[in-house]
Amino acid sequence: MPYAFHTGDIAWIVENGYNIRKVRILRISAGFATLRFSDNREAGCILRVSRLFPSKAEAEKSLRKRYKQGSSRADENPASFFFAAGNKKANPGVI
Repeated sequence: MPYAFHTGDIAWIVENGYNIRKVRILRISAGFATLRFSDNREAGCILRVSRLFPSKAEAEKSLRKRYKQGSSRADENPASFFFAAGNKKANPGVI
């Protein structure tokens, strides 16, 4: 759902797929927004307007949609694909 943002508005972004951060919009041009982080007056970034959320709750809702229970591969053993379905050729050193 697209939201209408304007210069000077407060918005929320999702960093690295899990960290929610408050920002102030400095400028919007050609579908991109120049942002300044609320906790640091000197740092900022440029993002697509579609990556901005009007509230922290909306940003959290997007995280829940992205990482549903059991769909995240972060908890899996990185070497589990070696041993799936008896794949002994993938790691010949294992007896």
